[in-house]
Amino acid sequence: CGCALGPKDIRDTVSDALAAASRVDGFLRKGYVSASPEKPVVNAELCDGCGDCAATCPVNAISIEEGKARINPITCMGCGACLPSCPREAIDFRNYTWGQLEAFMKGALANKAASEVRVIMFVERNIAYTGLDFLGLDRIQYSEVVRAVPVPSTAMVGLKHLLKAFALGADGAVLIEGQHWVDEKFNKGRLDSLMAALEERGVDSIRVYYSLVELPAYRKIADIVNTHASLIKDLGPLPDEVRRALKAEVEVEP
Repeated sequence: CGCALGPKDIRDTVSDALAAASRVDGFLRKGYVSASPEKPVVNAELCDGCGDCAATCPVNAISIEEGKARINPITCMGCGACLPSCPREAIDFRNYTWGQLEAFMKGALANKAASEVRVIMFVERNIAYTGLDFLGLDRIQYSEVVRAVPVPSTAMVGLKHLLKAFALGADGAVLIEGQHWVDEKFNKGRLDSLMAALEERGVDSIRVYYSLVELPAYRKIADIVNTHASLIKDLGPLPDEVRRALKAEVEVEP
């Protein structure tokens, strides 16, 4: 507040400070802190206390206590970056579980003809997904082969999610992040390893595209998905032998 926002005289600066103090006072008077129920939770039976999740957390919301990871639901920002970091898959989202996300993907990829291509779009649900809503309000269309799946942030989308999507019928994938700090903290450093893992399994890395799109630039989403959908149409469906191998790896029925 005050001069931190720009040049102001003393009266305006004091007024800003009083307003900020009033908001803080109202917050503290409640006597409790509300937190979203959609936060990661640890399955203690699977957790071995390795600490990989704690090292990944950007706000130090995870501690190792008595050999198990513990997530502070108040400190946790709900980005989900801890999910792909866990080698034992001991972390899941409360009220947005892996099973629910898998159901989203199955619905998005259902009733797909053999010759048809389908692109799944993992889109951060607070900012980027709002951008999709704005596209609708502006009557801006994007390709009919693209199916959107909202996620808390693209930091939670790991190799497991991409392999499952391709096994279920996706021929391409787009990840749209709306939060700049997630882009800087997580996605820039791990995309190369994700692409390499896909290439090892016969999935051409150009079938996956990632972009940061902040809300003022929401129209960019349509350009991104239309360009990628056009590329996937040119490439055609994922080769059958590759999809069969992925189905066997992630245990999807043929």
